[in-house]
Amino acid sequence: MTRSFVAISALLIVLTLFMGACACERICQGKVIDADTLLPLEGARVKASWWEYQGNFVVGDDSRPYLVKKTLTDNNGDWQIKGPKGFSRRNNLIRIISLITRQFFPGEPVFGFGMSGYYGYGEAPGGFLAYPVDEIKIKGIALYRPGNTHDEERAYFNRFINVTPLIIVEKPDQKLRNLDFSFQYPPDMSKIPTVGIFYKKGQFKAYTVVGLKRISGKDK
Repeated sequence: MTRSFVAISALLIVLTLFMGACACERICQGKVIDADTLLPLEGARVKASWWEYQGNFVVGDDSRPYLVKKTLTDNNGDWQIKGPKGFSRRNNLIRIISLITRQFFPGEPVFGFGMSGYYGYGEAPGGFLAYPVDEIKIKGIALYRPGNTHDEERAYFNRFINVTPLIIVEKPDQKLRNLDFSFQYPPDMSKIPTVGIFYKKGQFKAYTVVGLKRISGKDK
């Protein structure tokens, strides 16, 4: 057995262990509310889905379903799901390790929200999402609220590309948990700062509030 073979084998073992050790679990949590009344929704459905990937830089990563977890919101609209932290598919180091070891790695969870009488999140205009940003230089609530019509959504997407408007407030996490926030943009949007949509502690990596739009003419 040559030294090079031993070294390569040891490297592959270390890389595999590294990828497994980094795929730790975390708790994702947030609140689901009515997009218009801003009141908590009890019994809203929350679904977290994970896919796992195998690095392939030529034709795109191979993928397969990995894990699904579901829960319902409590009487305060709150929910929690514990599962793999997952790796960003933009993490080329993990993709290279996967390519070398031929191991699949779990991606970050994707969330879905729904409730009887409401559009699922992202199914129709009017819903929104908000999460806290709490850094040394900037504190506030990132509010993703494209609008109530398709025209408003198009204008929003044309203006905010890969960024989310940030409303500066103190104690943003506390304000979201207590719903002590208007979930509306200020009149002068020209002065509102933004945060990147790939912000490392962004949506579902921090306490996140999701607003669902009621289907007109339907009860809960």
